[in-house]
Amino acid sequence: MKGLPPSRPSSPILPFVNIPPTASLLHRVGRPFVFTLACICAVRTVSFGLEQTSYHSIASPLGSTCEERGMISRLVNATEEASRIVVHFQASPLGEAEPNKINTLLRTPLNPFFTSIHESLFASSSAQSAPQTDNPAAGTSSCVAPVRHLIHMRPPPSLPRDEPTLFFAHCTSPERVVSFAPTWSHHLASTQSAPQGRGNGLRRPPPGCMVVDAIGEGDLEGRRKANIALKNAGTSCIMRDSSRVGERYEMRVLGLVRDAWVEAERRRWEQDGGPVVEWFVIADDDTFFVDISILKEMLLDFDHTEDHLLGGFSEAEGNFEEHKKHFLIAYGGGGLLISRSLMRKMQGLIPRCAKNFAHIFGGDGLISHCAALARDLSLEFVVEEVPGLSQMDMRGDASGFLSSGDRLLTLHHWASWLSLFPNTSGIDAVTLLGRASDLIGGQNMFQRWVFDEGRTVFTAGYSVMVHRDALSNDDLRRVEHTWPDFQPRKPSRGPRLEGKEKFTYFLESIEQLSPSLILFHHKCNHPSLNDTVSRIDILWDTRQPKPWWPFGREQVKRRHRRKGFKQYRV
Repeated sequence: MKGLPPSRPSSPILPFVNIPPTASLLHRVGRPFVFTLACICAVRTVSFGLEQTSYHSIASPLGSTCEERGMISRLVNATEEASRIVVHFQASPLGEAEPNKINTLLRTPLNPFFTSIHESLFASSSAQSAPQTDNPAAGTSSCVAPVRHLIHMRPPPSLPRDEPTLFFAHCTSPERVVSFAPTWSHHLASTQSAPQGRGNGLRRPPPGCMVVDAIGEGDLEGRRKANIALKNAGTSCIMRDSSRVGERYEMRVLGLVRDAWVEAERRRWEQDGGPVVEWFVIADDDTFFVDISILKEMLLDFDHTEDHLLGGFSEAEGNFEEHKKHFLIAYGGGGLLISRSLMRKMQGLIPRCAKNFAHIFGGDGLISHCAALARDLSLEFVVEEVPGLSQMDMRGDASGFLSSGDRLLTLHHWASWLSLFPNTSGIDAVTLLGRASDLIGGQNMFQRWVFDEGRTVFTAGYSVMVHRDALSNDDLRRVEHTWPDFQPRKPSRGPRLEGKEKFTYFLESIEQLSPSLILFHHKCNHPSLNDTVSRIDILWDTRQPKPWWPFGREQVKRRHRRKGFKQYRV
């Protein structure tokens, strides 16, 4: 589609050429030579302009909405409008030489006005509110022109047609199933084959799943309500009694190895040739899976016909060292992933494992030791640690962990120990995170960009943090220890005091404006910001800007190669 007239390079199309008067020049070299010289100057100058300038979006006509033109509609409430700034993050075009890089100190301001009032934000007196100026190209005062940054937005994982098939298994109570089923739909319901509005929009069927009762026996009414909730959430889950009913919780978790296998094989043979399950995922009921597609992408590096037990260890240094004395187990809170080959070998060993390892605490410990028995190996050689499967052995404020820039596959303890967002229930918190991940993809979720030489940090899908004192490169390598105990294994730094040393604008809500435009609303509720910038809106734009050069990108590259131009930017 056609769009706004692009701004041109600062250099003129035809630079000043000091030549003799036209008549004299024509007399000496002739009219064809002058024309050829002008064309050469024009081509080389345009090429230079392409190297020096970034592209401008030509996505929509003048009559379209503000958002489709890379702008934001003004808020009806003028006071609320004055208290927010808007920033536009757009996918960097292919071949862009220097996009803003993740986890890199950038001199670039997140927003020039916001940078100009940085000192006053932390002063005792209130800072001025943020005026928004109209974009002249918009032709109307109803649109706000945000500052634009080009960043590398990672595309969705390219999964093969025969992508890994998963089967999930949980052990919990019917009451918790009813409460948590809406959050499970994020990873257990059917999903689009290509998120972010890309691809053909085909939907994958939901993965296999079953739940066993953790404490009860024969609770028909409880299971009925649970199964209704699971069906309403769009999952394929079914809740049944455990095969080890009447035993303690840990033994019922061990029984999932048998229960999940039997259910998966039943569906395979009874449901008109259901898929052969390649990986079994055993996890706690409060394990949040950020994005199933990146989990499957990780599994492409492993062969399900070989014996594999994938998991995560505790992030807490004390827990890690304590378990290291007796061999490390795969923690169920981060999720245990068992290959089909190993799962098959464990089937006949469940009674023996229950007897030999009855003294082991924790169902995940029982499963880890049983896997070692099936492989006839010491436990230390069985569990394969996968970074991103997060046990989350910490209590309290998890903002430092979530804004560390690490790639996360799972989160745990969101329903009990952790505070993901201030004054927000666990269910509301993971529902918001799940929606963010659905829209920007798990490959971009929790990725971090650092502006203003380390003073402003944007964590995609979570927060914007503004620091009084700039973070150093060493600070960026360390996780901020925002929770009160459980020293982390990863190098850490002390917490910065909210309201004095930093302000955190947490994700509050999300608007999907179109398949490729998502508006993230962040807010800081600290009272000292009531009269200044208390809101930061991020426009996440997956459309790649198009060049104003009249030829296509590949045409330009071919022309430059043919002409011998060594440097080009298209």
